[in-house]
Amino acid sequence: RRLPSIKNIIEARNKPLETITAEELDIEKEKLGLNGSYTQVINIFAPPTKETGKIIDGSDPGKAAEQMIAFLRDKKLIKFEVD
Repeated sequence: RRLPSIKNIIEARNKPLETITAEELDIEKEKLGLNGSYTQVINIFAPPTKETGKIIDGSDPGKAAEQMIAFLRDKKLIKFEVD
């Protein structure tokens, strides 16, 4: 996915916006908008929120490693056995 550069965003903002009416396009008004649409929106919704991240205090590397292993094990991302 490509995002526009700042230069292109500024150029687009400064370009004039041309409005075209149905009469200029020679289209019947019944064929425009909700009445002329072949599809209709039935429902809109926000996507489910994702689980937030977890911050691990790294001041004690041993405890941080234990917390990371426990987190990854709980998520079933690793199988880690401690002797």
